Amino acid sequence: MKKAIGYVYVIAAAVCWGFLGLFNRVLTAAGVSLLNMMPLRFGGTAILFTVFCMMFKQQVFHIKLRHLPIFLGSGLISMLLVLCGCALVSGIVGSDVGISLEGLLMGLASELCYGGYTIFTHYGMRYCDSFTMAYWTFLIAGIASLFLADGPALLSALAEPRTGLAALGLMVMGTALPFTLYTKGLETVESGKAAIIANIEPVMSAVIGVTVFQETLGLWTLVGIVLVLSGVVVLACEKEPDK
Repeated sequence: MKKAIGYVYVIAAAVCWGFLGLFNRVLTAAGVSLLNMMPLRFGGTAILFTVFCMMFKQQVFHIKLRHLPIFLGSGLISMLLVLCGCALVSGIVGSDVGISLEGLLMGLASELCYGGYTIFTHYGMRYCDSFTMAYWTFLIAGIASLFLADGPALLSALAEPRTGLAALGLMVMGTALPFTLYTKGLETVESGKAAIIANIEPVMSAVIGVTVFQETLGLWTLVGIVLVLSGVVVLACEKEPDK
């Protein structure tokens, strides 16, 4: 039962991540640069997390110094992961039809960082709970992302109400909620399986593209959706080996 709930957490995280394209498009159209996405997403989320923890989860502040390298690794890797993902989503890499070398390398780097985040998180939860792991990941990533910020340009873009709502959606639904759910899921789901199940994210992105942006859903996209969902079902139905 616990493992089934873990699958639900990971799937819910992937669904939330699927909305990233929606928020990124609105922010990019408003003039928010790729580098400003980082402090907006991680810095803003770290602030929201800190306020929440000060009110309801003070125990996350009680950590041991020897565990900081784990949080440092997960924080920096998660920031690199998002940087690669935003580059792909925004079209700044591989904008031509087809697969460019830059796009391929960025995609591979994104997957590498994704795997690294999963490994660091799974290891870190030997010493702390999932919420503490998520909080310190965001705090470190948020501090590091401030070095990329162009404050005046970011504040100018966020002056529009529509952009502000998109930024809030990016921080809450696109960042804080899915990372927390995914980290929670890793308590009961194996790292490799969690990473595979999280591939539901592009399926959700495709659905949003069709419903919100009236994009065309091609044959190969449909085939890909079926394959991804089939893989998730196979993993979910897999029996545990006898011990």
